[in-house]
Parts: sequence; structure tokens; C-alpha cells
Amino acid sequence: MDDIKTGGLPTAVVSIEHAAGYAFGCKRCQKIHFTGTWVVGLTVGEHKFLVGKNPPVQCCGEEKQFLEVFDAESEADTLRDTIAKHLAERGSTEGLVLYAFAIVNATGTQAVN
Repeated sequence: MDDIKTGGLPTAVVSIEHAAGYAFGCKRCQKIHFTGTWVVGLTVGEHKFLVGKNPPVQCCGEEKQFLEVFDAESEADTLRDTIAKHLAERGSTEGLVLYAFAIVNATGTQAVN
């Protein structure tokens, strides 16, 4: 992902709960590596991201990219605070593993936030 400079852009870092939960694993061997109900989201201007694991996980001889996922809100809040501090100190997303996302509604069109 390209480095995004945050200077002057509205920036928000939030903990996000998905009550149904997340499960991330390897498609090849079917091993589930991480489960939880909380992730951390980042908005910089118009760009929306979820925070990924750093470093990637090795499985089946490949690097696997996964989101950071937590069982407890307090764990997600700790990462949220670390990311906010990183942005304040560096003024950019450099060094963060981020995955862009869009919210899509039931009709398949992107929802406006």
C-alpha cells in the first residue's frame, strides 16, 4: 500500500466490533490462524482502511496477509491508540499494513458515509 500523508487530512482511528466474528485462515490447508470480534479501522480523508498483521504469517510455504483481530475491545483499543500515536508522530501511514475497504449496501452499490 502506498504511504498516505496525513497532514491536514481529517484522520480517525477506531475499534470496530463485528458481533458475528471474524475467522482468518489459509485457503490451502484450511487452518484457522486468527479469530475474534474486533478489528481496527483507519480513515484518512476519503480513504478507509483496516489494519493488517505485521509481519505476515507463514503457512503452506507462503506469506499470508491477515487483518489484526481481537477477542476483547480493550485489545483493539490498545492497537487503536498505538496507530493514533504513530500517525501523530510520523504524519503518514508509512510502516503500517493497511487494507482499503468500501462499505457496500444490499443493492451492490457503495454506501456513502
